[in-house]
Amino acid sequence: MFKEYLIKDKDENKEYLSKKFYKDIRCGLVHSGATENMSGLSCHLPNLITILDNGAISVDIFVMDKELRNYYNCYIKKLQNKKEETLRRNFVNIMDTVCKVK
Repeated sequence: MFKEYLIKDKDENKEYLSKKFYKDIRCGLVHSGATENMSGLSCHLPNLITILDNGAISVDIFVMDKELRNYYNCYIKKLQNKKEETLRRNFVNIMDTVCKVK
């Protein structure tokens, strides 16, 4: 989702940013409770991700919040569309698993 939705298509660093985010931010926070490899979280930067001079990244939490809310709202609208059969079926399958229905 991150690479497909949050990193804009025109960004030539898309692959680097998505891997760096996953390794330094996501895995760092999940597995050790802190970001890794000099990457970090920030506030009030103009972009979601800024590449620092040392190759690390800085992720703006306010931009991330805004983008995730937009993504969620778009997803909800798609789920409400009866023509989105595959998406709706996938949602039901996942929710059945989460709720241990099947």
